[in-house]
Amino acid sequence: MSLHTGFRRFAVALAVGALAATAFPATAAADPAADGAAGAAAWLAGRAAADGGFGDPGTTADAVFGLVAADAGAGHTAAALDFLSDPAVLAPYIGTAETGYRAPQTAKIMLAVQAGGGDVNDFGGVDLEAALRGLEGPDGRFPGVLAQQFAVLVLARDDQGVSGAAVSALVSMQCDDGGYNWSTTGGGCTGDVDFTAYASAGLLAAGETTASADALDWLESVQGDTGGFSAGFPGAPENANSTGLAAGVLADGGRDDAAAKAVAFVLGLQQGCDAPEADRGAINYDSGDFNPGPAVMATAQALTGITGEGLVGLDHSDDTDALPGLDCDGPSEPGESPAPEEPGTSPSARPDESVLPVTGGSWGLPLMLGAALVVVGVVLAALTRRTGRGER
Repeated sequence: MSLHTGFRRFAVALAVGALAATAFPATAAADPAADGAAGAAAWLAGRAAADGGFGDPGTTADAVFGLVAADAGAGHTAAALDFLSDPAVLAPYIGTAETGYRAPQTAKIMLAVQAGGGDVNDFGGVDLEAALRGLEGPDGRFPGVLAQQFAVLVLARDDQGVSGAAVSALVSMQCDDGGYNWSTTGGGCTGDVDFTAYASAGLLAAGETTASADALDWLESVQGDTGGFSAGFPGAPENANSTGLAAGVLADGGRDDAAAKAVAFVLGLQQGCDAPEADRGAINYDSGDFNPGPAVMATAQALTGITGEGLVGLDHSDDTDALPGLDCDGPSEPGESPAPEEPGTSPSARPDESVLPVTGGSWGLPLMLGAALVVVGVVLAALTRRTGRGER
């Protein structure tokens, strides 16, 4: 994790803690984002198959993003990369030199390899970097909006960098409202949360400040009152997948208040300590009944938001094998031993449910957190001014 990313994660964690402290001052001593990330990472790692994969290659790549963001489950990350590097898995997903490589899939696997510490120039016998660069047209365009977004992101993270033409092409695909969509561009489109999040990550990684600011402005403009984001189809609910992606890039872009609201929404979808033990830590897709199938992708994509380590700054260097899970046994207050639980009374870890009564809680911690946020804001502003293309 870079110093810049570390400060971003700290700022978002402080903001989430401040939100929790304002609502529930008696329970604010715990870090809801850190505990939520620990629980989500442990549950996600437990969904890995014996071969190290998480079903299909795309979901496995997202699981790598989530575990790396959580700095946890390094052994599971390595096993997932081993699964992806199997030619029998890799070739059908990204294509081959003979059949042609698929740009979005190649870029996504390259990002997983970058994040997990693999070799992008020899992964399953494929030079992913060369394969992806070979798909760039003379005008800097890759085949499709999603391909452009992922390609700019991963190549900007690469030592060789991304071409100015590719960045300019991504900027040209921006809708007039500041967002991005999957097909049409300019005046013929309106923004979509997921595509705008991916595009923002690419723009930030490439150091494109104006277009990324417009994209982040659009994301903030469509954020729900509860902090959630909806997918781009009619009737779509606010959900963990879109909100997690948005939270991660908002954190990457220094929009810490909006990121903290999004994290609080996602944590509200987490299966807490009152859930069946097998479900604890999972992030449900939406506010409906828990469904473990969609929860795998939801939890993976939520983790880059909860941790504040979005796609721009994913880095395995400080990952550990630890997977502590949710803290369901800790004391209610610092120094207090937990009371014995009776059947059916185990408290929920969800941030929207108070374990202790609000009345009588001290407001000293929220005030201190507010002061701390001011200090962090000054530090981050200085870091932002000193960062050129963006530390990754």
